[in-house]
Amino acid sequence: MLNKKLTCFLGGVRVCLVVTYANSFSQTLPTEDLSFSSQVISPTDTHCVAKAGDVNRDNKVSLPDIIALIECAFRDCFGYPNCLLDVNGNGVATVSDVIYLVNYIFKGGPAPVKSGVCCL
Repeated sequence: MLNKKLTCFLGGVRVCLVVTYANSFSQTLPTEDLSFSSQVISPTDTHCVAKAGDVNRDNKVSLPDIIALIECAFRDCFGYPNCLLDVNGNGVATVSDVIYLVNYIFKGGPAPVKSGVCCL
């Protein structure tokens, strides 16, 4: 039997998962560091955690977001929710999102499209 303990942080909360590999199945709960939360999060939950177009996450959509979006258009911005980068809401983050954000900030164009976790 092989045990693997995985620890990570999700939103500042420590999460520990113990995975056991064996030829048979049994379920046991360790008593150390055991705690339960009444909050259940599923992949279909849409908790608002970001503002669409707020690429640099300073709680406002402004020029620095355009600069950050340009950087992301030409390199991988791993870790960013796609909805931060896909400001026009077409499902893909591209250079057209930069133009959309420029029009919003400087020409009074339509606001970034709220979607997924970017619904603030």
